[in-house]
Amino acid sequence: MSLKLSNNQKRLVSFLKSKGIDDELFLKLFSLYKWNKNEIESDEDRDVILSFINRFFPKRVEFNHLDFTHSLSSLIEIALTTTNSKVLDAMLRLPNITFKRRYQEAWKPKKLYDFIALNEHISNETKAFFFREKSYDTLLALNPAINKEEQLLILQRANSLQTKINLAKNENLDIEVFQALLNENKEVVQTLLEHQKIEDISFIPKKYLHYLAHNQKSPKALNDALLIDQSIDIELAINPLIEQRNLIKLLEKYGDIVKPSLAKNPNTPSYLLQEFFKEESLLLYLASNPNTPQEILYKLCQRDDFTLNQELAKNPSLPQEYIDYFKLDPRLLQIMNENETLIQKIKSNKEYL
Repeated sequence: MSLKLSNNQKRLVSFLKSKGIDDELFLKLFSLYKWNKNEIESDEDRDVILSFINRFFPKRVEFNHLDFTHSLSSLIEIALTTTNSKVLDAMLRLPNITFKRRYQEAWKPKKLYDFIALNEHISNETKAFFFREKSYDTLLALNPAINKEEQLLILQRANSLQTKINLAKNENLDIEVFQALLNENKEVVQTLLEHQKIEDISFIPKKYLHYLAHNQKSPKALNDALLIDQSIDIELAINPLIEQRNLIKLLEKYGDIVKPSLAKNPNTPSYLLQEFFKEESLLLYLASNPNTPQEILYKLCQRDDFTLNQELAKNPSLPQEYIDYFKLDPRLLQIMNENETLIQKIKSNKEYL
């Protein structure tokens, strides 16, 4: 049957458009379809792609599904989200379509295969396909599916800083590769210490400990790094993973010098934030802190100070009535549009920016 269909594109397309076949048979037949190498040219090509999208595009209640399944960009969503390695294998049969992206860094994905390379569910065969082409290394470096040997290979043949930075972000980074990246330049080390889960700080040079300030995965390492050096402590004090008892210790030890960091920290005890409200120099920091008490946020909003309002617009705890008020100012609206947590809050209240 497969041999007959492979020589009869029209019959093959007819089967692929049928909803009466299961996914496994669909993918087998899909692999027989003959494509143009680089572009989607014919109506037949488009029909086959739309059948593929309709079958494998993730269903989401918040979107009008039909709008998405009639767009080739839906292939990006499938490439990034599917957990079916056979679907990803099948997508390598498609032409490597280019998706135009404005204002995007050169290394970021632009073609269909680039997006497939980022999916952690790629099969070993598909992974091998990408490793044969060194040009995919920068994207593969981010993929948690790559093992220790593959990570080392990418590091060994890395010819760009971005490849090393991406490797430093890998969620499944091997400890040997972690230690090797500690010997790279400061930008790579900073990325490494901000993104990796770290249990032991003993092998991290003291001069790099301040990079843990924005790490959201390593509470033990963060608390262990305290009270070693004043400049490190001041930077680490903004991290919400620092235990409250340690935040209080920092305030007792350093006083005014650490207050700005503590005023930004969502884990700072409420009674301290209320005390900080008495100090004019700390108001900007309190304005952006999501755990600043609501009564303080109201008082800050009532000042109608644009500099304060810019910080308040970043705050996911901004009172609803001031969300509506800030929408009237395009400058504040832009800031709120960049606040993902606030956007979700607004959507949940059926209030869209």
